[in-house]
Amino acid sequence: MGTRYLIQILVMVFVAISAFGRADAEAKIYFAGIGFEGFYSNIELNLPYSSAYLTHERANELERQFALNLPKTVAEGIPVITDGLGDLNEYGQTYALALVIDGEMVHREQVSDLHKLLVEVSAKAVIFDFATKKVIWSKAIPTQNVGAFGQKASKEDVNQSLSLLFGDKLKQRFAETVASFEFPRQGMLHLQVAATTFTDRSITDIEGEGLIADDRMARLFSNRLSRSLSEYQNLSIYPPSLGHAVQNKMAARMANGTVYDLTLPDGDYKINVQIDGFKAVEAERSAVEIVNVYGAFVTIEIVEPYSGTIMFRRQIKHGEYQRLPVTSSFSGRWLSFLEVTEILFEGFAQAAGEPNFSWGKEHFTNPKDIKSDLSKLKELIDKCR
Repeated sequence: MGTRYLIQILVMVFVAISAFGRADAEAKIYFAGIGFEGFYSNIELNLPYSSAYLTHERANELERQFALNLPKTVAEGIPVITDGLGDLNEYGQTYALALVIDGEMVHREQVSDLHKLLVEVSAKAVIFDFATKKVIWSKAIPTQNVGAFGQKASKEDVNQSLSLLFGDKLKQRFAETVASFEFPRQGMLHLQVAATTFTDRSITDIEGEGLIADDRMARLFSNRLSRSLSEYQNLSIYPPSLGHAVQNKMAARMANGTVYDLTLPDGDYKINVQIDGFKAVEAERSAVEIVNVYGAFVTIEIVEPYSGTIMFRRQIKHGEYQRLPVTSSFSGRWLSFLEVTEILFEGFAQAAGEPNFSWGKEHFTNPKDIKSDLSKLKELIDKCR
């Protein structure tokens, strides 16, 4: 009797697994296109360069190129359909895939006779349930291009950089990111950047470089950290619950005019980023060169939102040396500050999964309990894989 009962259980389990496999086999992911995060009235204000560059004709051509470059299937073998959106009545689960642009930065600096131009476009690959419009997966894809010119960069130079970013870098990174997609396993937990804030010191530092510590600046830092965690720990980070997202809703306006009112799931752990400040110090000077050290200070906190338990909180520092001829003159230091912050985020993301105690000892401003904190952080990261 016991053996017969066991066989019945095994048959039920096999049928359940087979049914789940058939459902997965019938699932399809449709490419919805390229869009902007936010409502129509906000897009030109928040994304002036990208929205001006992506005219209707140019966006249509880019969508065609992006579609041709997408993989035929994702990691789990689910097909990616690029010739139109699905029918909600068709058998199997229907998902939509979009590249959503959510941030940008254009910044100019001069070093002696060399004019530098930074153009950064922040975007994310988003997959959502086509019926419920609920986001199930997202990965940040910030890209940037730094050019050098003999004169001040013009509007045409900015557009040329945007052409390189959209036509080459974003297209390739989007395809690679989509190819890695796997459905979240049952019980998997998720991280989400809940807030990026600025201290008075960092606001002064940013304004000193001719910039504003606003929501657009916060979004760029949020996406840089999200990208680092995604790349180095293979994590799907839910889109930031800041900026245009209101009551867990995110408007995505596609280039063809379609607007999706997407529902953002709550992260199981919320990441709070505090930009504490930047520092530039002349470390050495000789008859031929100057050695400067550029530093960034950031506090990263991870909270379990329902209980309010702080799972991790550390102020992190990082510095980089830069050697220049003694005759050099400067019109700004923002590119150096951005670079050192990027390296800080990358180092944190790598140390979080190993864990790397020596890195923590070098970069945490408080030397106490480093091993314990990084070990707990690794356990948290493992729950989110």
